[in-house]
Amino acid sequence: MRIIALAAFVAVIAAPAYADVTVGSTDSGNCYPFSCNDKGAIDYYEIYSSTAFSGVTSFDTITFQQWPSYPGFMLSGNYQISFATTTAALNTDPSGSLSNVASFFNGSLAPSQFSIMGSAYTYDPSWGNLVMHVVTTGQPLDPNPGTGYLYADYTGATVSRSYTLSDGTTFSGNGALVTTFSSNAPEPASWALMLGGFGLVGGAMRARRKTAVSFG
Repeated sequence: MRIIALAAFVAVIAAPAYADVTVGSTDSGNCYPFSCNDKGAIDYYEIYSSTAFSGVTSFDTITFQQWPSYPGFMLSGNYQISFATTTAALNTDPSGSLSNVASFFNGSLAPSQFSIMGSAYTYDPSWGNLVMHVVTTGQPLDPNPGTGYLYADYTGATVSRSYTLSDGTTFSGNGALVTTFSSNAPEPASWALMLGGFGLVGGAMRARRKTAVSFG
């Protein structure tokens, strides 16, 4: 019974840890960079404030939501998405101050693919603000307001955006997409804890067998 109780305890404390952080206020909607394209290509940066994260966060999935007032779908084309950190402030262009850059996703999206799974990224808020960089190519021309809007934040409190369009148009300011960061895999610490727990259970079982032999 003690071994079963120990195994149950280990299973509880070693349960995988999942990140689930939503950044942004759902006060309006916007279509860049996934749901409208009025110039031919978009080089898009989104800054998430480090204050929106309580600590080190690992994620492999980002999720956006349709704005109910004007729902739509994701445009076809190719999306190169990467993550990085920056010392740049919100409402600025962070492109010249990126660190810890890592590729997250490169490919096309289905029309209703509002969750994008990619390579795991571990973010530490002590490094600065988090940045999502999206480069779109091959999208069909679809003038604003585009196919529809995703939830966007115009408060500017925890998230902002900047972009450059193929005609040279640039912008920095509010209206960035509300984003949920989540993970579908246990964090490394959880794996270590789980393996350690299995070792404890195995040790207890061996000790029990030795006791049975000595006193049987």
